[in-house]
Amino acid sequence: MDIRKEIARRLRARRHELDMTVGQVSARMPSKPSDPRYNHWEKGERLPKMEQILELADALSVSPAYLCAFTQDMKD
Repeated sequence: MDIRKEIARRLRARRHELDMTVGQVSARMPSKPSDPRYNHWEKGERLPKMEQILELADALSVSPAYLCAFTQDMKD
């Protein structure tokens, strides 16, 4: 499994499930990443840093382990 692509897939899928825009997810994060930076994550071009994974998990209401593809359970 390509971890970069799997994280990107999970970010995009969860954002769509919540019917949120990139800007809305970014606004929920304390670090407020720019839209282009977030898009790099969703395209699998870059990986978010660990602190950003924690922020993303909170903003998307999933566990950090789920975003990092350590588990299939969103709340684990």
